[in-house]
Formats: sequence, structure tokens, C-alpha cells
Amino acid sequence: MIYMKKLYAQCKVMLSLVIMAGALLSCEKDGPSKDGNDQEPLNGEYSAQGVVMYDDGKPAAGVKVSDGFTVVQTDENGQYAFKAAGKDVRYIYISYPADARITKTPGYYKKFKADRYVYDFKLIRQPVEKQFAFFAMADPQTHNKKRGSQTSADTDRFASETVPAINAEIAKQTLPCYGICLGDISYSEGSRDSNPALPVIKDHISKINMPVFSVMGNHDYTYYADDAPISTNAASSSINLVAQRAYEDVFGPVNFSFDRGNVHFVCMKDVYYKSEGKWAWNNYTGGFTDAEYNWLVQDLEKTPKSMKVVLCVHIPVATSNGPKMAEVKNLLNSFDDSVVFSGHTHYQRTILNGSELTEQIHAAICGQWWWSKIEGDGCPNGYTVYHFDDKQIKDSYFIGVNDGMNTRNYQARIYKGDITTGGQYARFKMPYDYDGTYSYYLINVFNGDPRWTVKVYENGVYAGTATLLNVTGESYPSVTAGKTYSPAFGTNKDWWAIGYHVGVCKRGTTSTSYYTMNYHMWCWASKDKTAKISIEAVDPHGNTYPCDDVITNGEAYPDYIKVPLAI
Repeated sequence: MIYMKKLYAQCKVMLSLVIMAGALLSCEKDGPSKDGNDQEPLNGEYSAQGVVMYDDGKPAAGVKVSDGFTVVQTDENGQYAFKAAGKDVRYIYISYPADARITKTPGYYKKFKADRYVYDFKLIRQPVEKQFAFFAMADPQTHNKKRGSQTSADTDRFASETVPAINAEIAKQTLPCYGICLGDISYSEGSRDSNPALPVIKDHISKINMPVFSVMGNHDYTYYADDAPISTNAASSSINLVAQRAYEDVFGPVNFSFDRGNVHFVCMKDVYYKSEGKWAWNNYTGGFTDAEYNWLVQDLEKTPKSMKVVLCVHIPVATSNGPKMAEVKNLLNSFDDSVVFSGHTHYQRTILNGSELTEQIHAAICGQWWWSKIEGDGCPNGYTVYHFDDKQIKDSYFIGVNDGMNTRNYQARIYKGDITTGGQYARFKMPYDYDGTYSYYLINVFNGDPRWTVKVYENGVYAGTATLLNVTGESYPSVTAGKTYSPAFGTNKDWWAIGYHVGVCKRGTTSTSYYTMNYHMWCWASKDKTAKISIEAVDPHGNTYPCDDVITNGEAYPDYIKVPLAI
């Protein structure tokens, strides 16, 4: 009996060695394995199978593998197998585990082919990074051609302004750095099955000195003209799949995940195409298809509840009620510590829902569509940097990309409350006149939210804290050149920024596109009309940002917010 047990144990070990040897033979020495059809599908049933190995020759167990519809995990030998979803599948891909290096050149996905069964992956092992920096960049929204009176294409400006600025900030970090582009990478150029801006902007993104993932935005859909309406076809069973193909062909899977430290990042397309037919700007909503939701369920089922989940999407979740949005929120709330990173709105906003889901909406890299170097809410064209420590966000800050606004200390702007701002096309009078008792000041804290404290000093002496304004505002769908408009008292939009875009750049003179909401405007009422005002804005992490530059001439716009325009 003892002899038989020893023999069985020896056979078991030999069998394991044979399996591992076979796995190693299927892997190349210097990169991902060479996939092929050297074997039939397992049991004649599966259409995707393979092995995931570390570069030290050991199997990678528990790694998630997906075709975009099904999520499985590798076994103790690093093997996986599942039946792929058929014609709708574009890629077989893995979810980077926390102990695997994320490379700048994406190595986590492979093109799916109907006659290929084996998809192997090799991971580079590294220590788990409990501390790292994460750059959130929303809405580059680039044209690959000049528009209007602009002297350079948006893609060129992204390459010359954004990339060097981000690389300079990366160079200052002492932590490993990763990034996410939160959708609207392009500006809906092209027709039917192409979007020429996508490969150009992808090449520019590759010049950023860190791995950068991307999610799909509404403008990353291909533009479908009247003569080539969107509809299902032989290669895709859903119009949502048809609409995303041009993006997929350049950037890879639209729904994927990866781990860093004790944080699970889930990156998803939440732009739901509503109906067949020609492209229309309102033919989408924020939501998920049933297949996307089911994919998320599977991914999170295989994620420990102890991990922090960060959902990265384009359209804000908190303000959307499209298909499966409520169900997604419930899934995220089943984790103790989850947050959403989004873009789309071209303003900076933090949504705090108590014990439930917190969401950070990020201002746009392109600002107000590249017509200036500021957003419609007054923020610089910029991005947000997060410092993670285990599951916690220990620090975060917003930073601009252009000279004059590209330092961490530049976090606020102060306006005299009764100035007139704008230019030859329209002017706007700030809605806080001196009322006989108080002289008002408006304070735009770019990354501010209710957790911030804005301390005010008069003549260098602490005088109190400013009041965060409620969100309200006015828009003017049509303006008359040279006319001055007076928003109602109490509106909190940044009329200095709106005045520049509408009154100087002549944008939004016949629409409300440039009247962006502001969720981070404070007000201070001073009884001393002659007092010199300065502030210290204190963020939730305890960082203090001073500002003593008060704008008293709203029509003297500084050069650092302007872009060259052809005459």
C-alpha cells in the first residue's frame, strides 16, 4: 500500500512536469507565445484556450482571460479554455495581475481568428506595487486637420502641448506611473468604417512616458453618414458592436480590467448607441448593453471584495440613467471602497454620495474644443494625478498642460464680483455687484468640492472661510455683437471663461455649448472695499494652495490662455 501511494505521488509529479513542459514549449523565449492551431479545441468544444506563464517559467494561476463576453481564470498550471462568443469576438485578452509588469506597448490582447484556437500569453513578473501614481486624462477630442481659424490641427497641439507637459509631470514622480484616457480621444472624423484621427492620436499617446490605457467615448464612434447608415452586418450582431469597430481596430478591447496593488481598475465603454440609421449627436446615451453588463458581473465575481474598484468610463455614471446603469451602480456598491473616473462634460466635478458611490468627473484635455487653453468652467486644459497607497487615494491634484498654468500650485483664480468680461462679440457682467454693504469676490478652485476649505485673508489677516455656491446659471442661445449681458445675482458660472470663449473667440454666439457649469466656485463678501484679498484653499488631503492674484479687469485676458488664430 505504501509503495502504491509513493508510485501515485511520483506519477502525479511527473504529470505536472509534463504539463508545465508543454506549456513552456508553447512560449517564446523573448516575448508572447507563438499562437497557432497545433492542436484541436479541447474536447472538440472550446474555441479559445491557452496558457499564461511568467517570464521565470512558472505558470500564472488565477489570471482572468476574456473574449469580451466571457471571463474565465487560469488554473494552477496557467491554463484556460472556454467557448468564445463567435463572430462578435475581436480579441482574446487577459487582465494584468498586480504582480505583472504593464508594458507601454499593450501585450494583453491578441487578435481573435475563427480558425485559431490557441492564445498564449507571457507575463513579466515584478513585485506588487502598493504605491503608484495614476494620471486621469479626459477628452483630447482631436481633429486631425485644421479647423476654422486655428493655425494647427488638434492632434498637433496634443503632441506639442499635452504630451511634453504630462512627461514633465511624470519626471517629477517618485512612484510608478500609469495613465488612462477617459474617452473622446478623437472628434468623429471619417465615415463608415474609418476614423483617421484615431491612429494619429494613438501614436502621440505612445510618446507619453508611461503605460496609458484608453476607454471609448461618444466621439470615438465612426461618423456614419446618410449614405452609409449604421446597421448590423455579417461581422457584428449589434449596432453597438458595429459602431465601435474602428476604435477597436486601433485601441483594442473596449471592456477590460487590470490590477495594481490592491486596486482593481475596470475600463468600459458606457456609450450606448440607441438606434440604427445615420449618425446623430443625440443617438447615444450613457449605458451598457446586456452583454457588457454580464461581462462586468463575471469580472467582479472573480475580484476579491477586499479590493478597491475603480471604474473608468467616458460618460458620468452618477448623472446617467441609460440601460443597465442602475445595475452597474449596485455592483460597484457591493464593494466597500469603489469610485468612478469619468469625463465627457468638459468640467471638473466631484460627486459625493455619502456611503455610496463617489465619482470624479474630469475636465477635458482639449478644454472647450481647443479654441483656448482653458475650460468653460475656468479650469486650465488639464488632467488629474492620483497617488494610491494600498487601497487609499492618499493625494490627488489637478494640473494644467500649458505654460502659466502647469504647476501644482496653480489651483485657483479670484475675480472681483462686479467686473465686466468678454470682448467684441459679447460681454458679460459678473453677477455680484457691490450692494452698499459688501464687496464680493468669486473664487474658482479648479479641483474644489464640498470637502475643501477656502480660507480668506484681508490685508494679510485671516477673515473667515468663503462659501461654496450652489450650482445655478444662465445661458444665452444667441448674443448680439458688442452687447453686455447681466446674469442674475447668485449664478456661479465662470463668466470670465465664458466671456473669453463667446465674446473673444466667437464660440457659442448662437448656441449654449460654451456656457459650462461650474461646481467649484466660492464667494466671499467683504465689508472693506479697499481690502487686499488673498486665499488659501485646503484640499481633503491637507494640501494648501495659496492665491493672491485678483482679476479686476475682466477684458484684459492674459496671453497664456490664448491660442494662435489665423487672421
